[in-house]
Amino acid sequence: MKHWILFLVIMLCGLVSSCVTDKNFKSQEDEKYKHISDPRLKERLQRLDENTRQLKEKTRQLNEQNKEKMRQEWGTDDPIKVLFLREERKQKRLSLISIGMTDRIVEELCGVPDRRNQTITSSHVHEQWVYVTYPRFITKRQEFKYSEDMVTFDYLFHEKTYLYFEDRVLTVIQKEK
Repeated sequence: MKHWILFLVIMLCGLVSSCVTDKNFKSQEDEKYKHISDPRLKERLQRLDENTRQLKEKTRQLNEQNKEKMRQEWGTDDPIKVLFLREERKQKRLSLISIGMTDRIVEELCGVPDRRNQTITSSHVHEQWVYVTYPRFITKRQEFKYSEDMVTFDYLFHEKTYLYFEDRVLTVIQKEK
Protein backbone atom coordinates (compact mmCIF):
# COMPACT_ATOMS: atom_id res chain seq x y z
CA MET A 1 0.00 0.00 0.00
CA LYS A 2 2.85 2.38 0.88
CA HIS A 3 4.38 1.79 -2.54
CA TRP A 4 1.17 2.80 -4.32
CA ILE A 5 0.88 5.96 -2.25
CA LEU A 6 4.52 6.79 -2.95
CA PHE A 7 3.95 6.13 -6.66
CA LEU A 8 0.89 8.42 -6.74
CA VAL A 9 2.74 11.15 -4.85
CA ILE A 10 5.67 10.92 -7.26
CA MET A 11 3.35 11.03 -10.29
CA LEU A 12 1.46 14.01 -8.93
CA CYS A 13 4.68 15.80 -8.10
CA GLY A 14 5.93 15.10 -11.61
CA LEU A 15 2.77 16.62 -13.07
CA VAL A 16 3.04 19.64 -10.83
CA SER A 17 6.75 20.04 -11.58
CA SER A 18 6.04 20.29 -15.30
CA CYS A 19 4.15 23.51 -14.61
CA VAL A 20 6.89 25.08 -12.49
CA THR A 21 9.22 27.69 -13.98
CA ASP A 22 12.87 28.05 -13.00
CA LYS A 23 12.43 31.63 -11.70
CA ASN A 24 10.26 30.88 -8.75
CA PHE A 25 11.01 27.20 -8.35
CA LYS A 26 12.50 27.38 -4.86
CA SER A 27 9.49 29.10 -3.31
CA GLN A 28 7.07 26.77 -5.04
CA GLU A 29 9.26 23.79 -4.16
CA ASP A 30 9.06 24.67 -0.47
CA GLU A 31 5.31 25.13 -0.80
CA LYS A 32 4.90 21.90 -2.77
CA TYR A 33 6.73 19.74 -0.23
CA LYS A 34 5.55 21.34 3.03
CA HIS A 35 2.98 18.60 3.63
CA ILE A 36 5.64 15.83 3.44
CA SER A 37 7.08 15.03 6.84
CA ASP A 38 9.57 12.32 5.81
CA PRO A 39 12.84 14.09 4.89
CA ARG A 40 14.10 11.18 2.77
CA LEU A 41 10.94 11.14 0.66
CA LYS A 42 11.09 14.90 0.34
CA GLU A 43 14.71 14.70 -0.84
CA ARG A 44 13.86 11.94 -3.34
CA LEU A 45 11.00 13.94 -4.77
CA GLN A 46 13.19 17.03 -5.08
CA ARG A 47 15.85 15.00 -6.92
CA LEU A 48 13.17 13.56 -9.16
CA ASP A 49 11.93 17.06 -9.97
CA GLU A 50 15.47 18.22 -10.72
CA ASN A 51 16.09 15.22 -12.98
CA THR A 52 12.80 15.84 -14.77
CA ARG A 53 13.74 19.48 -15.35
CA GLN A 54 17.16 18.49 -16.68
CA LEU A 55 15.67 15.88 -19.02
CA LYS A 56 13.16 18.38 -20.37
CA GLU A 57 15.92 20.90 -21.01
CA LYS A 58 18.09 18.28 -22.73
CA THR A 59 15.12 17.21 -24.88
CA ARG A 60 14.46 20.82 -25.85
CA GLN A 61 18.11 21.28 -26.82
CA LEU A 62 18.12 18.08 -28.89
CA ASN A 63 14.91 19.13 -30.65
CA GLU A 64 16.51 22.46 -31.55
CA GLN A 65 19.61 20.69 -32.85
CA ASN A 66 17.48 18.34 -34.96
CA LYS A 67 15.50 21.25 -36.39
CA GLU A 68 18.74 23.03 -37.29
CA LYS A 69 20.07 19.89 -39.00
CA MET A 70 16.81 19.60 -40.98
CA ARG A 71 17.05 23.27 -41.99
CA GLN A 72 20.61 22.80 -43.20
CA GLU A 73 19.99 19.55 -45.07
CA TRP A 74 16.47 20.07 -46.41
CA GLY A 75 15.87 23.83 -46.24
CA THR A 76 12.92 23.45 -43.88
CA ASP A 77 12.24 22.29 -40.35
CA ASP A 78 8.73 21.03 -41.13
CA PRO A 79 8.88 17.25 -40.56
CA ILE A 80 6.10 16.53 -43.08
CA LYS A 81 7.92 18.41 -45.85
CA VAL A 82 11.14 16.64 -44.94
CA LEU A 83 9.34 13.28 -45.15
CA PHE A 84 8.15 14.01 -48.69
CA LEU A 85 11.53 15.43 -49.72
CA ARG A 86 13.18 12.22 -48.51
CA GLU A 87 10.69 10.16 -50.48
CA GLU A 88 11.38 12.23 -53.62
CA ARG A 89 15.11 11.69 -53.14
CA LYS A 90 14.56 7.96 -52.65
CA GLN A 91 12.48 7.75 -55.85
CA LYS A 92 15.10 9.64 -57.86
CA ARG A 93 17.85 7.35 -56.63
CA LEU A 94 15.79 4.25 -57.38
CA SER A 95 15.34 5.50 -60.94
CA LEU A 96 19.15 5.50 -61.38
CA ILE A 97 19.45 1.77 -60.74
CA SER A 98 20.22 -0.46 -63.71
CA ILE A 99 20.59 -4.17 -64.24
CA GLY A 100 24.14 -5.40 -63.75
CA MET A 101 24.91 -3.27 -60.70
CA THR A 102 26.28 -5.01 -57.64
CA ASP A 103 24.41 -5.04 -54.35
CA ARG A 104 27.02 -2.76 -52.77
CA ILE A 105 26.56 -0.09 -55.43
CA VAL A 106 22.77 -0.26 -55.08
CA GLU A 107 22.99 -0.01 -51.29
CA GLU A 108 25.34 2.99 -51.51
CA LEU A 109 23.01 4.66 -53.99
CA CYS A 110 19.62 3.93 -52.38
CA GLY A 111 20.43 3.00 -48.82
CA VAL A 112 19.40 -0.07 -46.88
CA PRO A 113 16.24 -1.68 -48.31
CA ASP A 114 13.03 -1.72 -46.33
CA ARG A 115 12.94 -5.48 -46.61
CA ARG A 116 15.50 -8.09 -47.64
CA ASN A 117 14.71 -11.72 -48.44
CA GLN A 118 17.42 -14.27 -49.18
CA THR A 119 17.31 -17.73 -50.76
CA ILE A 120 20.41 -19.90 -50.69
CA THR A 121 20.65 -22.89 -53.02
CA SER A 122 23.49 -25.30 -53.61
CA SER A 123 24.93 -23.19 -56.41
CA HIS A 124 23.59 -19.62 -55.99
CA VAL A 125 22.52 -16.96 -53.54
CA HIS A 126 19.31 -15.17 -54.57
CA GLU A 127 18.19 -12.00 -52.82
CA GLN A 128 15.09 -9.88 -53.10
CA TRP A 129 15.31 -6.29 -51.89
CA VAL A 130 12.16 -4.26 -51.39
CA TYR A 131 12.10 -0.48 -51.33
CA VAL A 132 8.82 1.20 -50.39
CA THR A 133 8.13 4.80 -51.38
CA TYR A 134 5.16 6.99 -50.57
CA PRO A 135 4.91 9.36 -53.52
CA ARG A 136 1.61 11.11 -53.03
CA PHE A 137 -1.59 11.69 -51.12
CA ILE A 138 -4.86 11.19 -52.95
CA THR A 139 -7.95 12.78 -51.48
CA LYS A 140 -11.31 11.11 -52.05
CA ARG A 141 -14.76 12.19 -51.05
CA GLN A 142 -17.00 9.41 -49.94
CA GLU A 143 -20.66 9.37 -49.02
CA PHE A 144 -21.75 6.98 -46.30
CA LYS A 145 -24.92 4.96 -46.66
CA TYR A 146 -26.47 5.98 -43.35
CA SER A 147 -25.29 9.55 -43.28
CA GLU A 148 -25.94 12.58 -45.41
CA ASP A 149 -22.44 13.91 -44.72
CA MET A 150 -19.70 13.74 -47.27
CA VAL A 151 -16.46 12.64 -45.67
CA THR A 152 -13.03 13.41 -47.10
CA PHE A 153 -10.30 10.82 -46.79
CA ASP A 154 -6.61 11.21 -47.51
CA TYR A 155 -5.16 8.00 -48.87
CA LEU A 156 -1.43 7.60 -48.75
CA PHE A 157 -0.48 5.49 -51.74
CA HIS A 158 2.75 3.62 -51.77
CA GLU A 159 4.86 2.10 -54.49
CA LYS A 160 7.18 -0.86 -54.07
CA THR A 161 10.32 -1.52 -56.03
CA TYR A 162 11.58 -5.10 -55.98
CA LEU A 163 15.21 -5.73 -56.85
CA TYR A 164 16.36 -9.28 -57.50
CA PHE A 165 20.02 -10.20 -57.15
CA GLU A 166 21.72 -13.39 -58.18
CA ASP A 167 25.15 -13.87 -56.64
CA ARG A 168 25.22 -10.18 -55.63
CA VAL A 169 24.48 -8.86 -59.15
CA LEU A 170 21.17 -7.13 -59.97
CA THR A 171 19.24 -9.20 -62.51
CA VAL A 172 15.61 -8.01 -62.27
CA ILE A 173 13.87 -4.73 -61.39
CA GLN A 174 10.15 -4.91 -60.71
CA LYS A 175 7.92 -1.96 -59.81
CA GLU A 176 4.54 -2.32 -58.15
CA LYS A 177 2.22 0.65 -58.29
